Amino acid sequence: MPIALRFAIAGVFMVLLLGVVQASGQWSQTVAATVGFATAVTLIAAAFVGWERQVATAESAGLVKQSEQHSARQR
Repeated sequence: MPIALRFAIAGVFMVLLLGVVQASGQWSQTVAATVGFATAVTLIAAAFVGWERQVATAESAGLVKQSEQHSARQR
């Protein structure tokens, strides 16, 4: 599954959760906690993707030695 599709699905999920928070008062605390958790997971995922891209860019520029893990993926 492409990265852009994953982020799009996560964004739709966040919009739905925020809509539920606005629509119902009794579930607001539970949904707010879920939104907070989902936001944290999204930020961690975005940081991981950014790091992977930085490593790939450095490897392709010859700045760092290509790791075993990346070599196995390209075969």
